[in-house]
Amino acid sequence: LHPPLLAQDIIHADETPVQVLKEENRKAKQKSYMWLYKSGKYDNQIVLYDYQPSRSYENPRRYLSGFKGYLNTDGYAAYAKLKGITLVGCLSHVRRKFNDSMNVLPKEHHKESMAWIGFNYCNRLYNIEKVIKDLPLEERNRKRNEFSKVIFDEFQKWIKEQTQTSLPKSA
Repeated sequence: LHPPLLAQDIIHADETPVQVLKEENRKAKQKSYMWLYKSGKYDNQIVLYDYQPSRSYENPRRYLSGFKGYLNTDGYAAYAKLKGITLVGCLSHVRRKFNDSMNVLPKEHHKESMAWIGFNYCNRLYNIEKVIKDLPLEERNRKRNEFSKVIFDEFQKWIKEQTQTSLPKSA
């Protein structure tokens, strides 16, 4: 399934720490990683796991060698080093950051916060996806261009404005 995965237009990738208790030449408490690679949800979906003892950029570089499409990830810096692909971000991870930021605020301050505004931009985009999810690809693309693009462009403009006034390391 690896060669057919690399032939896809879109691959989703993520890595998660795992603990292996009795691995040769490694301590039981040492972190290892399970890398997940998944095709888009259409046609025959492919999901592959790649166990690696590290989170090194070399792991996706080696595993995705020959892939030339879109790679959807959480923004981990290792993926940005990959050559010959188009990196796209995961809106779910963006939305989670806004949600996490709201969770440190008292509830009565949620609706006046920047986190609330960002969270709701994501929700507006998600709601469009819910409505169009079962449409044929061409129709989904047309609806995204008609409805989502306007929201996404507005969201992107808002984010750029916030980066001018927010502290670089702030939530």
